[in-house]
Parts: sequence; C-alpha cells; structure tokens
Amino acid sequence: MPRFDNGGQNSLIPMKDRKAVAALVFGILGLLVPILGVAALGFGFTSRKSIKASQGLLVGAGMAKAGMILGAIEIALMILFVSLGGST
Repeated sequence: MPRFDNGGQNSLIPMKDRKAVAALVFGILGLLVPILGVAALGFGFTSRKSIKASQGLLVGAGMAKAGMILGAIEIALMILFVSLGGST
C-alpha cells in the first residue's frame, strides 16, 4: 500500500492564483494591443479579491497589482489617443 507522507511539512502549500498570472500576461500583451488593458484590470481586481478571501492559500497579489497598473496605464493611453483624434 502506498504511503502518503509529506515529510512532516504542511500539505497546504500556497498556490499562485491563475487570474493573477492572467492579469500580468494581459497587462504585458496590452502594450501591443491596448484593449487588453481592460482584461488585465478585470483579472487583477478579481484576483486580488480571491487572494484576500483565500486566507493564505493563494498568492500572487504582486502579479495582480502589476497587471492592474499596466491595464490602467494602457486604458489611459487609449483614451488619450482617441481624444486627440486617433491616427494622424
């Protein structure tokens, strides 16, 4: 019969929140396609909420925050570009 021994360590290892990773990826890709900044901002907000509610089982708040910051910058640049008349 197999043993399921974890060597005396806590079996509840914190995992990276996938939404935080998605927020960062969309934030970086949004530098090329600015509309992805909206997705980065959305994933970042939902990820931070999930991480806070997980009581330490999920990590990645830094990635979520970075995605949110990049997303906000991209949205601001997109609004600025559109308000200045688009392409010249």
